[in-house]
Amino acid sequence: MGELALAWSRDALKIVERPAADGEVELVVLGIRQIPPLVPLLFSEAIHHLRSSIENALFFAVERSRGGALPEEQARRVSFPIADDAKSFRRWQTENGRKGIPELGLGSVLAARIEGLQPYQDSARIGSISRRFAVLTGLEPDNAAPMTLLQHYSNTDKHRTVLTAAARTSIQRSDLAFSTSEKGMKPIERGQVLVKISQQERLIVDTVTAAMVARPQGTWVAPVRELDLLRRHVADIVIPTLLLGVPLAKGLPPDIDLTDTGQADRERIEAGGWTSAAERAVEAGLPAFLDAISSDPTSAPTQDDEVAD
Repeated sequence: MGELALAWSRDALKIVERPAADGEVELVVLGIRQIPPLVPLLFSEAIHHLRSSIENALFFAVERSRGGALPEEQARRVSFPIADDAKSFRRWQTENGRKGIPELGLGSVLAARIEGLQPYQDSARIGSISRRFAVLTGLEPDNAAPMTLLQHYSNTDKHRTVLTAAARTSIQRSDLAFSTSEKGMKPIERGQVLVKISQQERLIVDTVTAAMVARPQGTWVAPVRELDLLRRHVADIVIPTLLLGVPLAKGLPPDIDLTDTGQADRERIEAGGWTSAAERAVEAGLPAFLDAISSDPTSAPTQDDEVAD
């Protein structure tokens, strides 16, 4: 997904120069290349597997606690809740006890572990931007509970529409210091004027365009980073807590070979790699970044040239 988004971003915007009505010159967005549909589909697929892994771990924990397989009717009822408050969670517990699943009912050890992972109990939060970027730009991150995010993304995809991605762009002008320029990624649309100057002026405009997805409250985030932070929470916090009762940092490596190696599951896990997809995406994007900052500026074509082409 990161590689697709990076390749798209290289040619995301078609920018042209055109004369303005007052005799000045405008730099305008003539077109925006469509984000590859596979980007949001891969994001949604990863969300689905993260959510399913929690359900799988819970089902295993219930059967282990019982010491055997559950009857089919009870097996269908085993699910991991994401509750907004204690009252909703108690309702879930009571219902499980009534339906013959005491392992998830009132007073059970497993239910207590699950409650500790609920957004109203767990203080873990995922920032929409990194702390370093927040300090650099002065922007306030949107800090959201990871389980709430996971539930939102999963429900939106299953019950409404496949998650969509949108282009967001940051713009830096050579005549403005970074400290005084507008920070963050902004919406971009066809026909948008990026800058307007007199015909005598010369200006370098840097644009960075990225494919992003929206959180429940409308905050746009980088999908690779968002998935990586959610994966870490599920792998280091949720699954170990369900199975062991405590978090376990670096318990499950992010890179496990699932091909025909002949290894048993435990062997595969022990041989797993610790370089995450997000780290690989940074490595893949570094050459593109270095190439961009070392290249000489190019002149924007005029609108007449583009129309003629």
